[in-house]
Amino acid sequence: MEQLLSFLQNELSHFVQAIAEVLKVDVQIIDSQYNRVAGTGYWKNKVNKSIKDHAYITKRVFETGKNAVIHNPRENLICNDCNKKDYCTETMEISIPIRLRERIIGTIECVCINEEQKEHIVNNETTYIVFIEQMAKLLESRVIEEMEKRKKLKVLNLLDNVLNKLNEGVIVIDNHYNIVNSNNYAKKILKIDTNLSKKISIKETENMILKLQEYKIKYNDNIFTVVGERYDVNYGNEEINEVIVFTSKETLKEQFLELSGSKHNIGMDKIVGNSHVVKELKKKINTIALSDSTVLITGESGTGKELVARALHNESDRANQPFVAVNCAAIPDTLLESELFGYSKGAFTGANPKGKIGKIELADGGTLFLDEIGDMPLYMQAKILRVLEDKSIVKLGDIEEKLLDIRIVAATNKNLEEMIRENAFRSDLYYRLNVIPLNIKPLRERKEDIKTLFSYFLEKYGIIFDKKVTAVSEDIWKYLCAYEWPGNIRELENSAEYVMNMLKSNEIISIKHLPNRIIISKKSETEIKTTLDDVERQLIKEYLNVYGLSVEGKEKVADKLGISIATLYRKIKKYNI
Repeated sequence: MEQLLSFLQNELSHFVQAIAEVLKVDVQIIDSQYNRVAGTGYWKNKVNKSIKDHAYITKRVFETGKNAVIHNPRENLICNDCNKKDYCTETMEISIPIRLRERIIGTIECVCINEEQKEHIVNNETTYIVFIEQMAKLLESRVIEEMEKRKKLKVLNLLDNVLNKLNEGVIVIDNHYNIVNSNNYAKKILKIDTNLSKKISIKETENMILKLQEYKIKYNDNIFTVVGERYDVNYGNEEINEVIVFTSKETLKEQFLELSGSKHNIGMDKIVGNSHVVKELKKKINTIALSDSTVLITGESGTGKELVARALHNESDRANQPFVAVNCAAIPDTLLESELFGYSKGAFTGANPKGKIGKIELADGGTLFLDEIGDMPLYMQAKILRVLEDKSIVKLGDIEEKLLDIRIVAATNKNLEEMIRENAFRSDLYYRLNVIPLNIKPLRERKEDIKTLFSYFLEKYGIIFDKKVTAVSEDIWKYLCAYEWPGNIRELENSAEYVMNMLKSNEIISIKHLPNRIIISKKSETEIKTTLDDVERQLIKEYLNVYGLSVEGKEKVADKLGISIATLYRKIKKYNI
């Protein structure tokens, strides 16, 4: 704040000159650091010099906050300590404080260097002091104005810095559609050159992408397709009419890939297992990845159908394009068509007035994954068949057909052939989808993968919960392999998550950490086996009591039981009969 007078130095030189011409004396302005920031006459060439060593009158003004009027500097007590007192050439001095909201930031000082000047000032002293005080107030107003200007400039610079760090374009336009301002991102997207025309035209299209409006921007004969929002900021100011915040469609696509998980590295390494079944599945994915033919993935719930679909997408040449997953069972029938195909402006009551882009169009260039295709209503099946055959869509409320480049992968846990017989699924759609069938076996049919999968999930949740797996008891694998896993891999993963929640520090994972349903299932199997052993033991004892313990008697017992004599001897030994 002390430097504010210095910031106004150019203006102050004219300011003191004006005062000097009125008062017919030399005038100087001193700041709070006792530096001369402006001066006339004798002091004109001594600007930016410190007066601290002999600023006795100035110091008194800063200390008291009052005007100082010295009629005879050599005799005044204020000047007693001045080493120049005896040969001082000044005949009179007036020092008036410059305030800034009650704080003194400097002084205006008028100095007479001869008796003629002194007489002139003394004769008009009261009037001149009021005049100088008014000049000090005027200067205060100018300082406040400069402070506000600098504060606004600082905020504007800060905003510019913030805007230039945004990954979105921002342009400000006036009533005549000239660019008033733009950030670096906008300059990059629209190739804005400050040396060229600032004229711009903006046209709203029919499309909405991820709830953002699509625009066609024309600048310097180039047309750019962007998405964003327009804000009307015309409050009677012709200089600023609109602010447009936008991004390129390519950038939005990148963001969508991130949000949809398409950019996640879900490749073959995420399909875990060493069984022959898994190896064959991976081999088939590799074989068909580069094809554009439709794929139908079948398998029970929880077998990882979407994981396979994503791996198929990420191993293909569409990997850098969108992967759009649609759960046909999760969207109400009444909304399914608008979600898939989108709609134009005013297509139906309650629709977004700007229209909406559908999931199928969002997948353009990439892969559309139709999960739970068996739950799709019949009327929609006919429309999907049209998409498969023509590779085009028509939005709701529109007549224009749009060609698309998409690969369709569908999945279901239902028996579609049986549904066809029950007239619940279209046969023509089934055969169009089932060009390349992929069947994922349930976990109970590939139990050799259980240990690998469970270990993989233990490691995953160990990282999430920040727990270290010290060791796993061998008994646990018997329980896991004996269980039928109706929920397949999803249930196995949930069980691993449960185990890691139950695990304490430095504990070995054992049977006690398993979910109760798995433990109970294993016990039930053991109890059945024990009961059968008891029945068999009792039956052998009864036959031996009837036919005797001789070799001939034992042969008859074996014959009655339908087993060989060698097997009978083993069971007699086993049951200690």
